Amino acid sequence: MTESAVASGVSCWKTPRHWWAAFFAQREGRVLLILSIPIGAMTGLTVVAFIHLTERIGLRLYPVGSATWRHVLIPVVGSLGMGYLLFRYFPDAREFPHVHADHPLDLALERMGAARLDVLPVVSRANIHQMLGIVVLSDVLNSFGVDPTKWTDTAV
Repeated sequence: MTESAVASGVSCWKTPRHWWAAFFAQREGRVLLILSIPIGAMTGLTVVAFIHLTERIGLRLYPVGSATWRHVLIPVVGSLGMGYLLFRYFPDAREFPHVHADHPLDLALERMGAARLDVLPVVSRANIHQMLGIVVLSDVLNSFGVDPTKWTDTAV
């Protein structure tokens, strides 16, 4: 650190950060070029490792000269196994808290409380994947004259 920086009261912790920022701002193109080499190498190695791994797994699952039934049975067993794991460990995976546009506000608040959410999507009855809007807890509280900054959750 220079004596002028000490005399002006600049902290020794802030000077290096500003110096490095200015250094890299002037040489941004070179820094990006230098960083692109290891990033490209790591990406290429990852792709090669994935191809190598999938080829080995494929050779073990479907060896040369294997029976045709293996080509049907292995994907079916894999799908059934994944379905069982989803059902066993994520039983509510297909259900998500939502309301429809014609539902009353108290139902939306009830579902927000049950799911412990502050935002709830409003979806179409015809297509559940089409979101029509959202219900925000702070907006509902404001509409009833309750200040959300003073509101605290007492239920634990």
